[in-house]
Amino acid sequence: MSHINRATEQARDANIIAGIQKHLQSVTSISLDGVAYAPADLVKLFQSQIDQANACTAAKTAFLNTVKAKAALDAEVKPILELLQSYVGNAFGRSSQAFGDFGFTLRKSNKVQNTEDKAAAAKKREATRKVRNTMGSRQKEKVKGTVEVPVASLAPVATGPANGASPAPPPNGATPSHP
Repeated sequence: MSHINRATEQARDANIIAGIQKHLQSVTSISLDGVAYAPADLVKLFQSQIDQANACTAAKTAFLNTVKAKAALDAEVKPILELLQSYVGNAFGRSSQAFGDFGFTLRKSNKVQNTEDKAAAAKKREATRKVRNTMGSRQKEKVKGTVEVPVASLAPVATGPANGASPAPPPNGATPSHP
């Protein structure tokens, strides 16, 4: 059975209930797949499916309303949060423990490197570039590939007709160009 939407399912169940009440009230028991059902039990079963669908609709509506309310509250809180973060940063400093106590991300302290550390880092970068064969854009411009031509293709190629006749004159009376 293919999936049907909730409204179609509820309409179908309501029609089933109406059909049972109209045509099957005089029947005492209906055997479906080996199980005996009273018409009243079938009505209760289909009515419970309608009630559950209504509960789902109400819950979904409540959920969507809650999500909209949260989005509206987020829009109201965000600018206040940014202002509070600025205030706390100005009052205590953005790298202080008090700033972190509010749950804000602390700024990393900028460690000043001495010249030996900078030189070591530069040597390490250069060694890495050499090992990985990485180049900057200027170095890449200087790299040119070479194409090796096979020896067989260096043989002279005959340009004239094979039977020894002179070539046909060019069209429009132009003189032939020779390299």
